[in-house]
Amino acid sequence: MNVGELKDVAAWKNIMPGSPPSLHVVGKITAPTPCHDAHACYTGDSKSNPPIYNISIELVARPGICIQVLSDIPFHYVEHNYAGTHGQVTVSTSVGSGDSVTVDVQTVT
Repeated sequence: MNVGELKDVAAWKNIMPGSPPSLHVVGKITAPTPCHDAHACYTGDSKSNPPIYNISIELVARPGICIQVLSDIPFHYVEHNYAGTHGQVTVSTSVGSGDSVTVDVQTVT
């Protein structure tokens, strides 16, 4: 287990009737806990055709001193009113080894 390791990454587009379309990206990142939270943010599209949606995971330290144990903490990113046509999502982090994972976007109807 290494700090910054990404696991169980999945992405899906929710286009179920009755609500606006949304893009969801979930996974886990290995971090010192309980002292850190994982925050996901959109960092732009790749220049490929079709473009790849890029997400960055940052670890944010909580204030104070605490015992640190490595464990996997979840992250969840949502883009509401999603109108994109991305076939893939790349999730990356600059923490630890700077891992990145690319997954296909599934569709939920």
